[in-house]
Amino acid sequence: MKHHREAYNPDMPRLAVLLLTAVLPFHSLSAADRDVPCPLTFISGSVTQHVVSITFRNAGTKPISELDFDCKAVDLNTDKSHGGHCFEEGANFLPGRQYTTKYSFVGPKIGTVLMSVKGVTFTDGGKWKPAKDSGCKVLKAVPANRHP
Repeated sequence: MKHHREAYNPDMPRLAVLLLTAVLPFHSLSAADRDVPCPLTFISGSVTQHVVSITFRNAGTKPISELDFDCKAVDLNTDKSHGGHCFEEGANFLPGRQYTTKYSFVGPKIGTVLMSVKGVTFTDGGKWKPAKDSGCKVLKAVPANRHP
């Protein structure tokens, strides 16, 4: 009995890796979730002592269950910025509605806080990440006694 030997294509593993690299990042994102502009619109923000308060609107068409923000607080005494992570989970932010959330910072009294959207998870499990042209703005929250 003869065994048939298939020809080996040395480019085949590279093609498979390229295909997986191109497809996998979008696997958890539906086509509708990838193509929408920023589903969150910042309305306002303020800082008091160790707390930043932000008001935003769900500008998308689906309820949001989780929000992930980059938060950079500036120390009032040293003027140095401290990166942080602000996360909201187990929520039900409905489309078109406005919400206010608060985040506490430990340490010295903070000044300005810069907030940017890092990611959104919808109640249906879909995920959204910002792209350069997604339209997500950065919120500059300032102490209540100062103006931006």
